[in-house]
Amino acid sequence: MSATNAINNSHTPGPWMWSDNRLGPVNPDLAASNVHSILDAEGGYGFLGSDVQKTIAELDADRVLIAAAPCMLAMLQELRECASYWSEYDVPVGIVERLDAVIAKATGQQGGAA
Repeated sequence: MSATNAINNSHTPGPWMWSDNRLGPVNPDLAASNVHSILDAEGGYGFLGSDVQKTIAELDADRVLIAAAPCMLAMLQELRECASYWSEYDVPVGIVERLDAVIAKATGQQGGAA
């Protein structure tokens, strides 16, 4: 992603990665973004009495998913751009509308359900 394109986004450009309890861009660059640390977290918390190892594993999976968000959004946007080439017989009914809704939600354009 170019610096010009990154400035126009509403989110910090990816890729993102976790370093200890800090989530940030892999290559922070003031020319591309004003943000060098997206999230500082001491960690999450499980329910009282929950299995500690399962809680840690679930939190680790959540961290991986969050860090992948910029890549997933870019892929959804790319799929949406390709939609005009799809035959109506080749894709599930409503997929374009669902792509539009989830992209809008991820970019803050609306609070639509995904």
